[in-house]
Amino acid sequence: TVIVERIIDLIMLALAVLITLLVEFERLNNLIINTLGEKSSSAMNAKYYLLGAFLLGIGAIVFIYLIRNKIKHFAIYQKAMLFLVGIKDGVLSLGRLTKKDIFGYVFHTLVIWLAYYGMSYFALLAMDSTANLGWSAGLIILIAGGLGMAAPVQGGVGIYHLFIAAALVAYGLGEEQGKAFAFMIHSSQLILIIIMGSLSLLWTLILKNQGSTSQEKILQ
Repeated sequence: TVIVERIIDLIMLALAVLITLLVEFERLNNLIINTLGEKSSSAMNAKYYLLGAFLLGIGAIVFIYLIRNKIKHFAIYQKAMLFLVGIKDGVLSLGRLTKKDIFGYVFHTLVIWLAYYGMSYFALLAMDSTANLGWSAGLIILIAGGLGMAAPVQGGVGIYHLFIAAALVAYGLGEEQGKAFAFMIHSSQLILIIIMGSLSLLWTLILKNQGSTSQEKILQ
């Protein structure tokens, strides 16, 4: 279920990128250049990076497929295949949901991503330097933050700040202003997670204790 959730998040992030391409193509293009290439690079260089990574990934998949019979006895290959089968089973499990459950799943997914956008947009209103950037800037921040959190770094620390700062630089802000905004939004999210996580853990322990007490009364 966790894997399916990540896949759905990836699809939603791709949809957010598509929407942003329609309304903020130039700035999104600048964001890609500033984060994937040198600041002096052209848009074509950034495209070469993306194309090269895509072709390398496809080549690796084809190569593994061709030699699969020679490496199928390796433990790492078997674990990888079990992982892929788990992903397939998880995705197919969505097809076994009732219409009511599917509606609820889609509805809550949209609400969650609308909340993600609101978290980005309303944070822009908190600083004088970003308050006048408009609703489309919230989309750019949403994408930059999503890419930063998707990076293989714990909590996106560093990468998240880099992407957010680069997104605001694309809007003409200074790099220091971008970093200040990134620190503010990341820290506020972290503090909220700590507070709500602690309250959730406390509530879980209370419920567990109540359940144990109820079982003792039944046994008595």
